[in-house]
Amino acid sequence: MKKYLLICIAFPFLLFISCKKSPETNKTEEVKAIENIIELVDEDTSFVLKKFNTEQIWPYNRNGRWGYINNADEFVIKPIFDGCGFFAEGFAWVKINGSYKIINSKGDYISESATFDAVGKAKDGIIPTKKGKLWGAVDTTANQIIDYNYEELKVLEKDLILIRKNRKWGLINSNGNDICLPVYDKEIIFKDDLSIVSRNYSDVGIINKLGKEIVKCQYDNVEILNDSIFKIAIKQGYNKRVFGLIINGKVKFPEEYSRIEFFHDSLLLLTKDSLSGILNMKGDTILPFKYNDLKAGNTNLLAAKAGEKWGYINLNSDTIIDFQFSEADAFKGELAIVYRGPHDRYNSKPENSSLINYKGETILPFENTNLKFLSNNLLMRSRYNYSINLFNKNGISIDSINYDSDQFNSPSDVITGYFEDPIEFYKFINGFAIIGHNGRVGMINEAGEIVIPLKYHHLEPMNEYGYTKAQYLDKYGIIDSEGNEIVAIGYDNIGYDDEFGLFYLQKLDDTNPKKKLINEGYWKYDGELLSDSPLKTATKYDLENQISKIRQAYSRIENESRKAKFSTYEIPNSNISIKENYNKMIVNDKNKGLRYEYFFDSSLNKYGPFFIFKVEGSKENRYYFDHGRIIRWLDEEKKDRLISDAIYSPEHEEHFRAREFKAIIANKDIREKYGLDIIKTNIDSLCELITSNIAKGIYKKGDSKSRSIGEYQTTNETYVDSLQNIMYKLDAGSDEGGSSKLEEFYYNGEIIREYSNKNYYDNSDNLPEAQWLSGQYALTKYYDKGDLIFTEKEKNRVMTVLKN
Repeated sequence: MKKYLLICIAFPFLLFISCKKSPETNKTEEVKAIENIIELVDEDTSFVLKKFNTEQIWPYNRNGRWGYINNADEFVIKPIFDGCGFFAEGFAWVKINGSYKIINSKGDYISESATFDAVGKAKDGIIPTKKGKLWGAVDTTANQIIDYNYEELKVLEKDLILIRKNRKWGLINSNGNDICLPVYDKEIIFKDDLSIVSRNYSDVGIINKLGKEIVKCQYDNVEILNDSIFKIAIKQGYNKRVFGLIINGKVKFPEEYSRIEFFHDSLLLLTKDSLSGILNMKGDTILPFKYNDLKAGNTNLLAAKAGEKWGYINLNSDTIIDFQFSEADAFKGELAIVYRGPHDRYNSKPENSSLINYKGETILPFENTNLKFLSNNLLMRSRYNYSINLFNKNGISIDSINYDSDQFNSPSDVITGYFEDPIEFYKFINGFAIIGHNGRVGMINEAGEIVIPLKYHHLEPMNEYGYTKAQYLDKYGIIDSEGNEIVAIGYDNIGYDDEFGLFYLQKLDDTNPKKKLINEGYWKYDGELLSDSPLKTATKYDLENQISKIRQAYSRIENESRKAKFSTYEIPNSNISIKENYNKMIVNDKNKGLRYEYFFDSSLNKYGPFFIFKVEGSKENRYYFDHGRIIRWLDEEKKDRLISDAIYSPEHEEHFRAREFKAIIANKDIREKYGLDIIKTNIDSLCELITSNIAKGIYKKGDSKSRSIGEYQTTNETYVDSLQNIMYKLDAGSDEGGSSKLEEFYYNGEIIREYSNKNYYDNSDNLPEAQWLSGQYALTKYYDKGDLIFTEKEKNRVMTVLKN
């Protein structure tokens, strides 16, 4: 894997000063100079495998008792303990008769009499131990060296120990003497010998490992830029901060700038009094403060705003690309994203975006889409239908797949729909990003190539060694960065031990009434299982058993359907007819020449049909489901399709179609029973009239405000009639993660219709899309004299009518 970095030009002021033609190359000196800006170098960032000690021994459970085995699966310490931990520096804790003791690698207690209530990891000859509710420490012979005075204790290095006392954090040495008193609010975490700390939950500063406050705790925020330069911030009014710089212990730039960014390592891009410019580290002016905004990328071309338009300049303030855009982003390598058109009220950027090169030439045309760099060589284009296309730096589409734009949740238990952590798409971690398509996830590298196929239901980000935990159905395995299942899918859980850097593999103990998870082995990064676990050949999903159940239920429903009465329904303005009884639905689509047969049985699939039979002319497809997950697909050639290898998973489309038809019938019954169509028509007509009057200027804008909180943009508008009666309200917000909208219509001072479209994390209806897709859906509520009558809920194409 290669990573591209830009070479910084030594003399940026000499660029773009001549437009004289070169007879040898027929290029202007300007073009030649610009091309020099984007010279690229390669940097090797390949993964390094972590090495493990081959003599390491591992905790292992046999018949409910714990001991230690070696790499040959031989017990070197007998399984006689109630529990045990991993060895560190030759020592480990064991639990016996409710107390903790410490053993060496031979299995001998370091003290027969010393018992504790908890034991931590040994480091530099110090072992944290707990008695009662407080922590202290012993040495490797169990002699007490630190008194039991602390709520928490962690050995950072031999003479640097982190402690917490009276809910405050401090540092002591190995003799228990204070390095700095416990006065800090949060855990002290050192990076390059420095740590950001806070007092009183608001006063922020920096300490070193000697406990000295090298930046006093008096700022609202501090950022470490390097070992001698610190960015400081203080509040100035609501939601506003001003920034300064401390250089070599002195305030070099006072807190008066609304923005400070480094540019080419030795220059500073600053904003003061709403104008932006560039200074060097001495404070000399490189670019005067005359621009409304500046954006610096990784070339010495800057995006600049003058008046209402954006263009690109160099450090001499020469215009390189004309000021013609509604907005412009900084260059990333040789490309930049520019925008035209008005700002979308639901998006922080203008409506149309395009991609240009350093000459101002268009690489991708302006479209009503959002462009975003994922890496130097990869861009994403998101459309308003929530689909993503990937492009390389030449503007060429990577593939024809429309990926999902939103993150979605995956259940660890497909029966109950229990959610794991949401997956964040398109964020590169250790060189790889998770992508999604129709409820399946995979990974791409920084060139946009699919390295892990889109066949899993959940993935964790790639770790620094090039491995990820994957879930398919409700089983887990480990995948490497080339897509190989190096630990086969089949475990009930796979955990990660941060302290010792390994995965532990678990399965449910079927003999235990509480179905406890037990460790079945450990896995190190060369792919070797460190146990004699029977799951070395992981248990596979019992497909044949599930299909047998489905066939039995299918036969039963077919027999019952011959006797049962079907209700029929023709969908207006279409050639689609539906026949339905309580466990079967037949749909004929004459326009497309399609027929669907949906079979329902809640014991096999409580989310929707457990079996779908689709006929298109002479072609047939058969889909088998188990509680919302497809388990088999017999295609039109009557061949088994491996679902786990399919780039497109058909279960979602067919499930949604079934829910659509079911909802149409259910909605029809509710509408007819309560006469909702007449109410809906009258209210919708009135709302159209209000919208028309707003467009004509009959209703005037009342209270109106908009604001930005970081990336989040909000708009609030109210329209009133001539008597100042509220007729319409809008509350809209957006950020990079999506948008929300709430609009209300009023008549005679009372609400008549409310529309909202935002993330409602509500899976109470146990629908499969609650697991596969984001929680965003739309609600339209209809009122009569202020009372809610009914609601239309639209999610993933399905409209559901809910009577209040």
